[in-house]
Amino acid sequence: MSVMIRALIMLLAALVPARAQDTPLVIVPQMRYGLGHAYAAVWSPDGERLVVGGSAGIAVFDANDWSAPPDVASMGYGVTALAFSPAGTWLAVGRADGTALATRLDGTESQLYTVGGPTPERGAMRNFNVAARYVAFVPPDTSFDSLPQPQPVLSEQTVTDGSGDELRLLVAVFMEDMPEVSPVQPGGTLAFSIEPLAVTIRDRETGETVAVLDDFTGPVESVALDPDAGVLETRTTSGEVIRYDVETGEIADRSAGTPPELPVDVAVDGPNGLHAAAQARGPLVLTRADGSRVELIAEPADVRSLAFDSTGARLAVGQRTGTLWVFDAASGDAIVSRYRHFGHIVDILWIMDDSLIVTAGEDTMMMITDPVDGAERARVQAHNDVVTSLAIHPQAPNLVVSGSLDGTAALWLIESSE
Repeated sequence: MSVMIRALIMLLAALVPARAQDTPLVIVPQMRYGLGHAYAAVWSPDGERLVVGGSAGIAVFDANDWSAPPDVASMGYGVTALAFSPAGTWLAVGRADGTALATRLDGTESQLYTVGGPTPERGAMRNFNVAARYVAFVPPDTSFDSLPQPQPVLSEQTVTDGSGDELRLLVAVFMEDMPEVSPVQPGGTLAFSIEPLAVTIRDRETGETVAVLDDFTGPVESVALDPDAGVLETRTTSGEVIRYDVETGEIADRSAGTPPELPVDVAVDGPNGLHAAAQARGPLVLTRADGSRVELIAEPADVRSLAFDSTGARLAVGQRTGTLWVFDAASGDAIVSRYRHFGHIVDILWIMDDSLIVTAGEDTMMMITDPVDGAERARVQAHNDVVTSLAIHPQAPNLVVSGSLDGTAALWLIESSE
């Protein structure tokens, strides 16, 4: 284990609150791993940059040095469409929640435009019915009569391009005969082609492949952290195993694998011979070492995730309805029942000496709950799509890893807000 990682673990351990239930908490992002999968790309007007948008946000590549790591920025939701202003001052970003951003790549300014009604409180890449599929900058006096049908939305606000021209942002959730973004480099000979896991750059004159941008990543099914090796490992829904350097976030290696089988039933073994199981539409049953059984939730229990605490005294249960339960394993009584997520609770993790529960949701959120009284302690939109898996650092009880269908993993620090 490197000296840097050892020092980080010692620091994080020192930050753990002595009494978690009495201390306000925050969830602090530390590192994000993977670029997610690609959906859109656009050249800058000068041909010097290629911006790729997808499930994790945008990645800006230097067209003069394809080997250089891209500049990466989260857009809050998955990116489904891109367009530059004519002078290249502004980038229009269409998002999977039906909204669009007009943003400057230097991060100095951005404006948000909502299309087709209020923005959902929580969004996910899977809901493409409301995605902003087309964005463009147009003159302020653009007539609706000149636009394809069904009519898109024009922003009321304007932005000033580098040339001094005022522009409005056009956003469309769906348009017939939608104009295609040109893959050809302005003033150059290169062109791109997009696949979810790679963007290929070719010279149009020679047909030669100039670069393959293949650091894009598929939906994550599970995560694991190996601090001794300094590696974070993800397994995608296609079975691919990707290993990241924990310190740099770069991909150390990746290998093909077998897609995991998704179980119909949910079951978990606990300490002291405990076993909890729920069939697809059946009840949730706790079985003790002496063979006695107790039905905790009647059918259909709609259980998606289960986790015993380290001693086996309590069982945390996540339902497809978004409700979190905590049961006393000795008596079978419910200690906590709280609605936590919009949609499935996909994974559950006990942390900090079993004093807190972290849940991963279908709603892109990661939440922390007090298992004694069910109080919400903290929440964060962890990803742009379903949060599929959680893991804890074995030496730092307040360091959590999450994985998501957006193709990324993330490292989070749970600390006091005081």
